[in-house]
Parts: sequence; C-alpha cells; structure tokens
Amino acid sequence: LKVAVGLYATIHQAVKGAKVQLEIDTLEPLISESGWYCQDTATLLTTCTQEFQHYAGANLVYQSSEVEDVKQVFPYGITVVGFKPRSELTEVMQIQAARFLYPDEEVGKGSTCAFIALHKKMVEQDRMAVVWAQTSYKWAPRLGVLVPQEEELDDLGQAAPPGLHLIILPFLDDMRHPEKELRDDCEAERADADMISAAEAFIHKMQLKNFNCRDVENPGLQTHYMMLEQLALDYDKECTAKHVDLTLPNHTLLKESARELKRFKDAVYGEDYDAEIEAEVAEKADAEAAKKVGAKRKLEQAEDALKSVEEKDWNQLVQDGTLRKQTVAQLKEYCTAHKLGTGGKKDILVDRVSNHVRMTDKNVD
Repeated sequence: LKVAVGLYATIHQAVKGAKVQLEIDTLEPLISESGWYCQDTATLLTTCTQEFQHYAGANLVYQSSEVEDVKQVFPYGITVVGFKPRSELTEVMQIQAARFLYPDEEVGKGSTCAFIALHKKMVEQDRMAVVWAQTSYKWAPRLGVLVPQEEELDDLGQAAPPGLHLIILPFLDDMRHPEKELRDDCEAERADADMISAAEAFIHKMQLKNFNCRDVENPGLQTHYMMLEQLALDYDKECTAKHVDLTLPNHTLLKESARELKRFKDAVYGEDYDAEIEAEVAEKADAEAAKKVGAKRKLEQAEDALKSVEEKDWNQLVQDGTLRKQTVAQLKEYCTAHKLGTGGKKDILVDRVSNHVRMTDKNVD
C-alpha cells in the first residue's frame, strides 16, 4: 500500500539571503555555468565524466550515477516497519526539528482516505509508527517515528491541523550517558542544603514575567534587514531606528537580584572567590610579562652574539680547516647569533656551524 504525502517544515532557521550578482548595465541576474574540457584537445565534454579511486594497486573507474545506485539501500520515501506505544518516545530522542506529513491527493488518488484511516487508528490506540525514512536521494535512510497530531481549534478556527509528525531518531552511537563515564572511585561533590536554598532563592528572584520565546527576533537578521532597507531607500543614519535586541541580559533584573546572586556564589565558591580570581589573573599577567622579558632578553643576546661573530671571517675558517680550533663558547655564540641549536658536543657544533656557513656562502666548498 502506497500513500502520497507532502513534507512540511513547521519550523526552520531563518538565514540571510544569498548574494546575487547582476549585470552592470541591465541589472539582470547573472547565471554561472561550469563545464569540463579535455586536456589534450581543449574541447568541451558533453558526456558524463568518469572518476576513479585507487585501491589495492588498481584504479577503480566509476560514474557518479553508479555511486548513487549503491547508496540507494532503501526505496525513496517512508517505509513503515511497525508500531510502538507513544509512551516509549522521550524528549531526548528528538535530535532535530520534526517535519509535518499531510496527504497529497494530486499525486496519488485515494491517499487522503488511507491517511485519515491510519491517523484515526493511531490516535485511538495511542500508537506511533516506526519507519525508515529517506526524504532525499542525497541522504542516507534514517530511522524515525510518525507521531499523530490531533486537530486543535480555538476562537479563530483551526489552530493545528490533523496529521503526522516525522521525528528522526538517533542511532545507538549518538546516545551519550555522561553519568556512566565517571569512574567508580570518583566521588562527585554533592550540593548541601545551603547551596540548594541559595540557588532556589536566586531562581525565584530571576523569574521572567510575560516572556515568550516566539516574541524574540533574531537581532543579527533584523539588523541585516534594516541595513538593506537603509541602502534601498537611501535613509539617513540618524533617521534609522535601532533594533531592540531582546537577547541582551536584563540589567535591571540582575541588579534587583544582586543579593541573591552573591549569596549563591558565596555558598558555592566561598566568600574569598573574587580575591582568588583576582590573584589568579594577576599571576597569569605576571607569567606573561616574564615571558616577554625572557623573549626580549634572548633577542638582545642574539643581537650581541651577532655583533661578536661578525668580527671573524667564518668562511675563511671553514676553508682553512681551522674552525675546530675555536672554543665551544665561540661556536655556541655563532649558533645563538644565527638561531641554531646550541646543544651537543664540540664535534656536533663544528659540523653545525660548518654546514650553516656552506649553505649561506656558495663560494665555500
């Protein structure tokens, strides 16, 4: 039995529109096209190209259509596997936004009758359908459930239509249990009565009144629209109203809850928490300053060493074979001046300096 349905996204993230390139004279949208050219003849290829993958000492040649056929494990669409009680579906199983299913009578005649019968029985028995869903040829099949939704009416009419929600389920590998990752010998610190009481008072004080997440607009998106409107209508910057960002913290409410917040912080971290943080920040600042002083000192030492080594003709020492007569301190000074390693015995230092001289001066054999 096949039923034609349509998939609808009831909620989707709003994003900025893509940029469109226009022709400078006619302001018509430009259409970009790409093609494949033969390397030998420089002719445009009209047939499908092939690809290959190197495996086991050979090149396996294939076409893109063959790869799509291999990926087609299940038939395109939604296949019902069985039914389960709705009580077994928990909130943590929904890893992405659900999509709404509604019958499409234009594609398949009689789909509405079959869909209504299935929906009615699922509502009566409080069941959900376990399905394999492949909603696109480019996507791999995923395990999901169809959850029935009853019709909801309000004073204005239909608030929610009857239909089925497709919820994609996570695989076993996607499930995480942090509490089981703790070692048996690891004893986590538990909150005492004072911490719980302080947290309860802070939460009660920070209660938001008349708050609805659907009333909060995307500040980045709204600012983008306002800038486009300003450019299109040539508004002055002074005349453009600023968007009210409802995602910013309520500083008035935070000031009113300062006492409860301090009590909660002292109960959890102790009264000396601020002093400890300031000491930690000061210690990090001192460490960074010491690093800068050390780096500056190394730079000064390298500059001094460079001035000292420039007094000798190291190229001549290498050509005459008298480089080995230099002391270890003099060899290390040369290495420091040219940012070379200073570790190792004298023989290693001689080879290191000799190789560096030969690399920098091509006249030295």
